[in-house]
Amino acid sequence: MGIFDEVEKIGGSLLGEQHAGALSAVTDYINSPQVGGISGLQKMFQEKGLGGIVGSWIGTGQNLPISADQLNSVLHCDALNQVASKFGIDPNTCSR
Repeated sequence: MGIFDEVEKIGGSLLGEQHAGALSAVTDYINSPQVGGISGLQKMFQEKGLGGIVGSWIGTGQNLPISADQLNSVLHCDALNQVASKFGIDPNTCSR
């Protein structure tokens, strides 16, 4: 069982079914060939000049904040829209 499986399992029990589904969709996206897991995600952030932010989330210490615009600049818009629509979230609320 990988780290994302553990996060999904714990998140599902703490967040409820709808949020657990969203968490599952996010972990599926991160593990997809399009991203390539944690190392692929780090690379995507580094390519956009945001390596320090994602590094803070993975390492120890305080997690740095990220804006919706920064997140949208890194992640594939279509993937975010698919996750949002699957869970009844207006995708435009993510880009504000």
